[in-house]
Amino acid sequence: MTVKITGYKSHDVRFPTSLTGDGTDAMNTECDYSSAYVALSTSDPNLTGYGMTFTIGRGNDIVCAAIHQLAQRLVGKDIEELFADMGKTWEYLNADPQLRWIGPEKGVVHIALGAVDNALWDLFARSRKKPLWKLVVDFTPEELVRAAAWRYISDAITKEEAIAMLKAREAGKKEREAKVRELGYPAYVTSAGWLGYTDEKVARLTKEALAAGFNHFKMKVGANVDDDLRRGKLIRSIIDDPQHVVVKHDPQSKELEGKNAGPAGSVLMIDANQVWDVQQAIDYVTKLKEIKPWFIEEPTAPDDILGHAAIRKALKPHGIGVATGEHAHNRMVFKQLLQAEAIDVCQIDSCRLAGVSEVLSVLLMAAKYGVVVCPHAGGVGLCEYVIHLSLIDYISVSGTMERNVLEYVDHLHEHFVNPCSINERGRYNVPNDPNEGYSIEMHKSSIAEDISNIFDVAVPEHSVNDRAIRSEPGPSAILDIFGAKTSRGWWLKCAYGCGMGYRRSDPRSLTETYWLGPLVVSHQKAIASLSSDPFKRRGRLMSTSTIYNHRSLQPTGPPNQGPSQPHSHARINESFENIRAEFDAILGEANAVRGQKEEIEGKAVVQQVNELNIIRQSLYDLETQHNKVRQQFEEELARMRSELMTTRQQLAAATSGAGGPPPAGPGVAAAPGAPSQIGPGGALVGGGAPYPPGSEPPYSRDYPRDRPVERDPRAADRPGLGPLGAERGLGPLSDRDRERERLERERDRERDNRERERLERDRDRAPDSRDPKRMKSDRIKSDRPDPYSPSLANIGVGPSSGGPTPKLPPPPGPGAYGGPTTSGPGEPVVPSHTGPGLHPGPGAPGAPPPLAGPSSGHPTTGPGVSAPVGGNQSFPDDLDIHNVAPEWKKEGTDWFAIFNPKTKRQLDVSLVHTLMHESVVCCVRFSADGKYLATGCNRTAQIYDTKTGQKTCVLVDDAAGKAGDLYIRSVCFSPDGKYLATGAEDKQIRIWDIAKKRIRNVFDGHQQEIYSLDFSTDGRLIVSGSGDKTARIWDMVDGTSKVLTINDHDSLNNDAGVTSVAISPSGQYVAAGSLDTVVRIWDVQTGQLVERLRGHRDSVYSVAFTPDGKGLVSGSLDKTLKFWDVSALGGGPGAVAKRNKDGKRDDKGSPCTMNFTGHKDYVLSVAVSHDGQWVVSGSKDRGVQFWDAKSAVVQCMLQGHKNSVISIDLSPAGSILATGSGDWQARIWSYNPV
Repeated sequence: MTVKITGYKSHDVRFPTSLTGDGTDAMNTECDYSSAYVALSTSDPNLTGYGMTFTIGRGNDIVCAAIHQLAQRLVGKDIEELFADMGKTWEYLNADPQLRWIGPEKGVVHIALGAVDNALWDLFARSRKKPLWKLVVDFTPEELVRAAAWRYISDAITKEEAIAMLKAREAGKKEREAKVRELGYPAYVTSAGWLGYTDEKVARLTKEALAAGFNHFKMKVGANVDDDLRRGKLIRSIIDDPQHVVVKHDPQSKELEGKNAGPAGSVLMIDANQVWDVQQAIDYVTKLKEIKPWFIEEPTAPDDILGHAAIRKALKPHGIGVATGEHAHNRMVFKQLLQAEAIDVCQIDSCRLAGVSEVLSVLLMAAKYGVVVCPHAGGVGLCEYVIHLSLIDYISVSGTMERNVLEYVDHLHEHFVNPCSINERGRYNVPNDPNEGYSIEMHKSSIAEDISNIFDVAVPEHSVNDRAIRSEPGPSAILDIFGAKTSRGWWLKCAYGCGMGYRRSDPRSLTETYWLGPLVVSHQKAIASLSSDPFKRRGRLMSTSTIYNHRSLQPTGPPNQGPSQPHSHARINESFENIRAEFDAILGEANAVRGQKEEIEGKAVVQQVNELNIIRQSLYDLETQHNKVRQQFEEELARMRSELMTTRQQLAAATSGAGGPPPAGPGVAAAPGAPSQIGPGGALVGGGAPYPPGSEPPYSRDYPRDRPVERDPRAADRPGLGPLGAERGLGPLSDRDRERERLERERDRERDNRERERLERDRDRAPDSRDPKRMKSDRIKSDRPDPYSPSLANIGVGPSSGGPTPKLPPPPGPGAYGGPTTSGPGEPVVPSHTGPGLHPGPGAPGAPPPLAGPSSGHPTTGPGVSAPVGGNQSFPDDLDIHNVAPEWKKEGTDWFAIFNPKTKRQLDVSLVHTLMHESVVCCVRFSADGKYLATGCNRTAQIYDTKTGQKTCVLVDDAAGKAGDLYIRSVCFSPDGKYLATGAEDKQIRIWDIAKKRIRNVFDGHQQEIYSLDFSTDGRLIVSGSGDKTARIWDMVDGTSKVLTINDHDSLNNDAGVTSVAISPSGQYVAAGSLDTVVRIWDVQTGQLVERLRGHRDSVYSVAFTPDGKGLVSGSLDKTLKFWDVSALGGGPGAVAKRNKDGKRDDKGSPCTMNFTGHKDYVLSVAVSHDGQWVVSGSKDRGVQFWDAKSAVVQCMLQGHKNSVISIDLSPAGSILATGSGDWQARIWSYNPV
């Protein structure tokens, strides 16, 4: 039997979502979700088709009027003739010339066509007893192409191309359908990100979404950048916190690649809803890059194709994509967006486009251009629609699902007979009811079809003449709509001939419907019923399919006759206007009170913040003042001690008679072997060359007076002799002097104890989780006694300690080679042979010969050894950039550089590129030609073009497993640039073929994580350093290795893990810094240790040779750098444990010629420029400093990161600097002479 369309009904259905802020964004500040709903009836009473289009309030009735005009064209048509070619049917509906004039193919008429076409497709699917998606998926390629809309898009894709593409997807359709039925379709949630929500509500809804299994989240932006940053950070802090994540996702997986997924695999997107101009969009989103969004949706006007292309190009370096389509009028706009490469994500809208036929056209174009489709579903009924469209795209068209995500908004689903649903994985369930069609049928109670329909058109089954169609009730079909849209809600109004309806939806998802009877009802009863304040009434919760509580107010008597009817009508209108005005007034008062409350709370918060800042600044000022007073006190104390010592020496000389030695005055150099003494200001005089003016003597803060006075153990074996000091003619002290000395020592001891406690508290603080090698360094500092601290004598320096005898001495202190050092007025310290680096005086009988001191950066008092030079032009601690003259600073948006005003400015520094990463950047390294930069972070190594900043390569070892972290600690290019070596926490060295992105070699042998790598200049050898106390030299050709082990029996610390390695430019030597404060140098050919450089007071974290190979720079956790002269390596000086003909060890070695002091925290990385002019260092103080390599004077301080600067590198081929930091960024800088 032939089935024909016999009529239709359209309904204006609105919901007051603006009352709760649902749907609010930067452009649409008040959204009342609304549906222009249509039902197509047929001659089969059991077959009806339902469709709708979505609006946000006012104008919904206009769309209903347009639906009326379009649906008329279907009445009387045979449905099978329409279904046979749905593309042609769509063209027929779109072909009314008069309606096209008010389009064409856009605006009200087009979205109304969407409602009618969707209803027709729903009718088609119901007639075949299939959900819509299944109906289309079962089409042949030819049938699917025939169902699409093709006019105007053949230049982008032809029907033949589409058929070929669909046939290529035929093979796996059954498998894809089974997979999506099992897993569900991926979804993202917007419900937590509406602009009108409070932070508390955002946090609560985000946690609920995580608990529901979602890992993609979208938030609205565009009203205020500071608010957006705050909300974005709030959402990020929750979705990146593993404790809130129920369904874990691998951020390195293929489906999350390029989405800026956080450590827990969660993705954030942002939506501006067309609020910006092009440049505004670029600037605004750039400021939001900190929250790492995957894409920005609708950044500008939806028709601006070139604008979207410009925005995409500008944001691409930041890793942020562009999405749009929610307001793209038609398939032609999508065609141009795809052809112009203006979008990364295509967002179809099932209502903005004119129904399923036009959607199929866009899906086919997107598949051809390789752009993922993530449909828009923010509105009533859209989620129910678009799950069908996404299933069609995955199973039949694109064949991809995991990178596509479908929007889910948790609003108003309860109004539908077949609502969409989400499974425990945060995915859409597949619609399976054979009778649900397009899933858009609404409950009759939700549309109140008997009253709220605006148009109800029907014709007898036998009538197919359009002119015979009757539109009831004629001219009065749309009467005066007596309700009004208030600022925060809807009074829905519908009129149909002889009746009116009033409806109110409660903001708490509670709804009641009130009906007015025919117009003839007395206005007194109508007003009385409406004055009962429906806002105070409550219906049933929207958790059931029956939502509304209908109450019909029927007339109590016959209608009034005569002219009174218009009068009643006017009175009703007037009464409703009064009600509306009263409601608006109350609402205005409520908004004013809310605004006052927010203003008062804001002022209170600002006042408290200001008070805290004042307190903080006061503490800083007090600390600065305290440091200055303390420094003045110590200088005055040193001066007084010097004067006291001189006086006592003179008294001692007078007491001992003419045979005593003359006193050594200040500034008079003693003969070799004479004791060193403290001169004015704390400077050492006698026994060697003085320190350069303004430089700090090594370990100058550890005064000899800080150690308890040690007595000579040999005194007990010399009866009749007093203390050694008396033997040397200094004379006994009076009781008063002894008491004064005792009190001074107690005060000093108390001060030292307080200082030591402060240091221990600092060490006990939680380590920076982003610093490489952090666990070892913290353990080293807490376990290892500081040999230069004031408490050394108490730990085991003197014989009274009873501790074991260390075998390898640390760097010799003042007096180590030339006699005792005076520790206090008149009381020399006589060191024992058991103290490391401390030797008895030359006249002491039975004393062992002096031990050969290894190389050190500290001058000895023997002749012929020069003191290291230290630049004294460092920046003051209290430096404030705001107080620096403009010519001595340079500022960027989030960085600044300050140039040393005490020396001639020679440099200019600029930021070139910022490279965002997915985790801490542990290492950076340039290629030999400087064209590329490699970085290492968690699980991946990246390669960037240094000129453009574009990422050219990502290297990931998929075989390494997915559990836990695997940080790449070191990267290094081969000299020819073909290979990249990476060292990681899994103890393996991987050699990558960059062009093939495959592993060429794996070097395995280290027992702990690998911290450093370096290639030889010929590319044959690669050296690695590990926490297992070894460096290894690997042969790239035959794969053999040579192990360089740190097994010093005389080391001060058992943990000598290697933190940094470097091969000399000649390829002859390997230098390694280690956790035990020593820099070691080995001969590459023989594997023999040839040098130990001692002088640092804490772990050495970085070493680098100068380009000529004659110098070596080291950086340490003691906050300093040192420059070592290694030009004599291989010749007599510098050989470790080298013995002379008497069997004694030589004291010669590579000297430290310069100390670089100025960093406020650990020095983590050092580098030397290709011309040898600059030494550059990165520190935990978040700064980078440029030093003059010849004078150790700091030239520039660069602050460009928000966390520790873990790694730096200087380009071998140009004036380019790279920095890697714990703030998940690597940056490329230029430095040029001025």
